[in-house]
Amino acid sequence: MTKTFIDRQQTSLIKKFHVLLGQCGMNNEDKLSFLSAWGVESSKDLSAYELMQACNLLDSHARKGKKTVTSHDADVWRKRVMGATGAYLRMSGMAEHGSNVAYIKSMVCRAAGETDFNKISQGNLQAVYNAFLKKQKAIKEVDKVTAEAMFGIQMLN
Repeated sequence: MTKTFIDRQQTSLIKKFHVLLGQCGMNNEDKLSFLSAWGVESSKDLSAYELMQACNLLDSHARKGKKTVTSHDADVWRKRVMGATGAYLRMSGMAEHGSNVAYIKSMVCRAAGETDFNKISQGNLQAVYNAFLKKQKAIKEVDKVTAEAMFGIQMLN
């Protein structure tokens, strides 16, 4: 069976991907963490386009001489998303849940569509983080508008 152009391209990109992992000094755990941003566990599960994205990212980091996405980076995003979720809960009047770690983790899991907080991909963590930041911004805007409306009503009386 002859391989198509895309198949040959994908095979070439997989090889390049693994070379770049080595240049970045990434071990197997780092590789799995990096791949989790695409929701996969193997480079073979990435499309040719996704492999090009991954290779470009790794290449830019290899040139800078530093590691790319690591398990440490994912932990940083876990802490960020927990902070943003807790802040949202406190702003929305659910202060009793705003510092409850188990409650916050369960909310993040539901928002990310996962059952295990530690298995949420970095990409999903970032998406949930940004969603809760937008919710906080919306609450601030609504509070501002209602305060202005209340001030206007008081001025009429």
